[in-house]
Amino acid sequence: MSALGPELERARWYHGKGRELVSLRLVDRVYVPDADGGLLTILATEYADGSAAEYAMPTRVRPAGAVEAAQPTDPVWTALARLAATGGSVDGDHGAVVGVPGSPPERDVPWRDCRPLEADQSNTSVVVDGLLVLKLYRRLRPGNHPEQELLAGLTRVQSQRAPALVGSIEYRRGGTVTALATAYAHVEGSPVGWEPAIATLTAALGGPVAELERIAAGAGEMGRCAGELHRDLLTAFGGRLATRSAAVAEHDRAAAGLAEALRVTRPLAPELEALGATARVELAEVDRLEGTQIQRIHGDLHVGQLLRTSTGIVAIDFEGDPTLPTEARRELASPLQDVASLLLSLDHVAVAAARRRGFGSATAEAFAWSARARDAVVGGYMGSAAPGATSDPRLLQALEVAKERREAVYAARVLPEWLYAPRLVLKKLLE
Repeated sequence: MSALGPELERARWYHGKGRELVSLRLVDRVYVPDADGGLLTILATEYADGSAAEYAMPTRVRPAGAVEAAQPTDPVWTALARLAATGGSVDGDHGAVVGVPGSPPERDVPWRDCRPLEADQSNTSVVVDGLLVLKLYRRLRPGNHPEQELLAGLTRVQSQRAPALVGSIEYRRGGTVTALATAYAHVEGSPVGWEPAIATLTAALGGPVAELERIAAGAGEMGRCAGELHRDLLTAFGGRLATRSAAVAEHDRAAAGLAEALRVTRPLAPELEALGATARVELAEVDRLEGTQIQRIHGDLHVGQLLRTSTGIVAIDFEGDPTLPTEARRELASPLQDVASLLLSLDHVAVAAARRRGFGSATAEAFAWSARARDAVVGGYMGSAAPGATSDPRLLQALEVAKERREAVYAARVLPEWLYAPRLVLKKLLE
């Protein structure tokens, strides 16, 4: 297994970057049916700081005996998708891989070809025969997975704002069940996406105001998607009104998160420290959560999670906020958390476009665009959300501040070159 170490550490989805890997061992291997000898390998990592993790890696043994990671076009991926869609159990050396069918695909799947879905980062997704997507969760965490739950519920209520769940795969070992993969219907469409949105705005900056207004108005469909998605999630899972204790707990988490953000970003963005007092005042408005609707939400809704189709925008990637533990992602929350995340992503698009224009006057122009786009999102959302949905601007602002501080922490720890975006957006929110 030592030969897989360098491949593991180079992978985009590897969570151990920046830590010293002291041990890599084979936990289990499962020969996948119909995969022409392909395996699903479970690896355990241990680090110098005492932490540990397990990873799933489809592999193939070459004629000379070398074991290497399977390419995204390898038959093992198609075979795993088939297992998810049709069901069955396959024993490994120490555990079992179990397929749990969901909604049957609309058309017969040949189970012949697959190609990588390039947008993935923290996991790996492949498109099988152009009909379904298999997403493999690389880092394994025991327990129920929010994506599988949410897609199952949305499929049950026939939501038009999410892909249908085709099936899932579990890994079972020693009485522990871990979500391994999810298969869902492939949605034909073009990504709203980070790069398309940034490129479109960059090209429009400095041009006719009417074009900027046209692009901003188009964001209303994103708000309609979010509103209908929340309505479908409420139908599928129900909800309740937030209690006083729930509001206090959310405020305490936000306050603790702010303290962490100021500490973590201090070396790279010391100017944010001066905004701490204003941020604490804004976060006090989280108390307004009391008495408002809480329910299951997407958890990480932004322009990169949206596809434009012939029938409207569809949301994908229901894993939730990657900065939160899995169980926390499954908790009931304010739908405005998704709205806050979506609005902030428009600000991020604005900042990235301004950067490509060299900042200067482009920054004010880009933020003026995002202000119009944000209004369009909120308008679209309130026109399609369930009766009684709130758009309380003070609560929404507080949730934006809480979300953006998590973005700053993520950037400082994982992607420092991205920190320029939350630095500018936090200043805009708080100054």
